[in-house]
Amino acid sequence: METEKLNILKLKYKDNFKTKSDNSSVLLLYSYILEKENVDSDWWNEDHGCNDVVGILERNFSDFDWEMLEKDLENWTLNQIELFTLSIINGSCGNGLFEDLKVRGLQKRYTYEKRLQILIKISKDQTLIIWDNIDFLKRFPYMPFESINKIAINIGYYNYLLEEWKDSHEMKVMKELIQNSTK
Repeated sequence: METEKLNILKLKYKDNFKTKSDNSSVLLLYSYILEKENVDSDWWNEDHGCNDVVGILERNFSDFDWEMLEKDLENWTLNQIELFTLSIINGSCGNGLFEDLKVRGLQKRYTYEKRLQILIKISKDQTLIIWDNIDFLKRFPYMPFESINKIAINIGYYNYLLEEWKDSHEMKVMKELIQNSTK
C-alpha cells in the first residue's frame, strides 16, 4: 500500500486506525475494512463487504501474509474483528473474466483452509458472530473433524447440549457439521 494513502487513512480514521502491520496485503485488507466499517449495515449483511474481503484474501494472501494478519488482529478494534469474522464465515468470491478455473479452484481451497484455521483461533472471542452465522459454516468444504470440533469447543457447543436450547436450529446445524465433517 502506498505510504501516501496510508497516511491519509491514518488522518481520516485516526480514532479507528489500529493496525501496526507494515505488510502490504494486510494493509490492503485492513484499509478496506477500515473504510467500509461504518457504511450501511446492509453492505456487510448482504455479503458485499464479506465477498470483497474474501476476494482480497484469495487473490493477495500468501502463508506469510496470513501469519502477519493473525499477529495484527490483536491490534484491531472489536468492530473490525467482527466484520473480518463475518467475512471469513459468509464471504465467497467469484471468478473474474479470463481466469483459469483450475487455478481459481486451488486459490479457493487454499483460502478456505486458511479461513478455517484463523476462525478456529478467533472463535473463543467471536462466539456470538459464529452462532449468528452458523448456517454459513456449511459453505466450508472439506471441513475436518478436528477443525469443527475445535470451533464447537470454543463456542461452547458441548456445554449447551444439556441446556434448554439443545434442540435449537443452531445446535442442530452444529451437530450436523460435526457429523458431516471429514475424519
